Amino acid sequence: NDDGGGPNDDRGEVSPDPVQAGQSVTVTYDEAGGPLDGAAMINMYHGFNGWSVVQPDASMSDPDGDGVWEVVVPVAGSASELNMVFNNGSGTWDNNAGQDWAFAVEGGDPGADPLVVD
Repeated sequence: NDDGGGPNDDRGEVSPDPVQAGQSVTVTYDEAGGPLDGAAMINMYHGFNGWSVVQPDASMSDPDGDGVWEVVVPVAGSASELNMVFNNGSGTWDNNAGQDWAFAVEGGDPGADPLVVD
């Protein structure tokens, strides 16, 4: 991505933004124009705090077939940053041209349990 708009290409977005520690976040991924354009399935690989806490792939869904995939995941109570990349489950990845996606997380308690159970 060379639009000069910062490190996060708008194919990957979060809601709420800023992300809140200890709560769930909705992540959307727009496959258009990226390496996963036309994929039959998309997973989000994510972690927190510079990838120090890594979570298993979360399967995304595209219920209306518009190419914008979404998933809701819990955010660690200790999180200060949400890190993510996307893949098609078959070895093709979108890592934002090597920059990954990183979103600030508000309200994180470094002493909190790093895993959140809803």
